[in-house]
Amino acid sequence: MQSQGRFAQYVQVEINQRPFVFCNGHYYWKIGSSPERMKQFQVLLDWLAELPPELPVIAVGDFNATPDMPEIMIMRDRFTSAYPIIHGHEPEYTCPTPLIKPKRRLWKTIAGRLISTWVNRTFKPWRGTLDYIFISHDWTVRNCQLILADPAPNNQKIYPSDHVGIAAELD
Repeated sequence: MQSQGRFAQYVQVEINQRPFVFCNGHYYWKIGSSPERMKQFQVLLDWLAELPPELPVIAVGDFNATPDMPEIMIMRDRFTSAYPIIHGHEPEYTCPTPLIKPKRRLWKTIAGRLISTWVNRTFKPWRGTLDYIFISHDWTVRNCQLILADPAPNNQKIYPSDHVGIAAELD
């Protein structure tokens, strides 16, 4: 299985004598749906299925797949995305922020725009939702918001990441 050196880890945590599993991942990147990423998600789901069924799970990260892709649909078969519980839909986008990237060669910029035009049917730069907080049925979402979406106060070209963060308050 190709992974680009990306995958997931989890830790069992206990708060107020209540254990749960927190899983963080960064998955295979490729434009569009990907068999490699699908394999990673299946391995992840199989791995988490080995845990006791009564153990609550939070799985977060850069899933590198948009809400309409089969990879995210199989995640939704087992987990619930926290953001739509509060807002009724996934965020408009979590990537990219206007983070200034190193200068690219002109041909890379043109190639990127052409790929975006072909994949997204628009010449505008691509934006999409790639980041999620997935929760097992044991959790109640009290709040869920995008965070780290603003530039540094003293430099409008600096952002915390090329992705917007998502934070959730869970019970």
